Amino acid sequence: MENTNDNQTDGAEDRPTPEELLGTSRQQLERQGKEVTGELVYEEEASSHTFFQLYIGIASILLVILGIVALGIWFFSSSGEEPSEPVSITPERFFSISERTEIELLPSTNISEAVEAASDLGQPTGTFTQIYFTHTTEAGKRLAGAGELIRRLGDDGRSIAAYLANDFMYGFYTTDDAQHPYLVLRVIDYERAYGTMLQAEESLVDALRALGFPPVRDFSDIIVQNQDVRVATGGAGRSFFYSFPRGDTLVITTDQAVLREIFSRL
Repeated sequence: MENTNDNQTDGAEDRPTPEELLGTSRQQLERQGKEVTGELVYEEEASSHTFFQLYIGIASILLVILGIVALGIWFFSSSGEEPSEPVSITPERFFSISERTEIELLPSTNISEAVEAASDLGQPTGTFTQIYFTHTTEAGKRLAGAGELIRRLGDDGRSIAAYLANDFMYGFYTTDDAQHPYLVLRVIDYERAYGTMLQAEESLVDALRALGFPPVRDFSDIIVQNQDVRVATGGAGRSFFYSFPRGDTLVITTDQAVLREIFSRL
């Protein structure tokens, strides 16, 4: 007969300990004062889990580094590209015109001669032409603003340049026997612009001679189409009119009929 006690003893040795079945940690058993009798399966699983987390962490760091490197390569490659061609320049216009001509302002540009050449366009009677000014900067070609143009023409420190918006309209109106220059300026401070004009009329007249306006003196007041107008005359029937038909607009020309036409179109 077999020894049942021996069989029971051998089976007990093959059985996993309660700690192995329950997955109790070695440290917990040692704190409880119990003897650790075997290797615990859960320690191997914890070690595998820790290695997986380490692998994921390293992979994440590598992906972040690769992303930073790719971003740096893109930034330096794009900064070295040639600048694109400057966009076409379209000056502001406040009413319809029949022709438009550009004058580029270089240090050597004689504005008076360039305007005279641009004004001889043979346009039909009763039509407006427009002349606009540009200059070249590091960013490309740009429109010259009203204040910039007036300072270029001759600013003595008393002009209205500081009270003007950049947008303006300049050119000639063709009648049966002549071409009359006109200038329409946007005003950003009516009170100061009007006050400055009264104090520096002759200074502005001198500056605008390069744009085809005549030399005149002694301004007086008249009414044209219910608008207050300042006018001065010179020899050979030359005249100079200016008016603020609106608080944000200054109109300058050399003929009352042209002034009326601009008032109507505005």
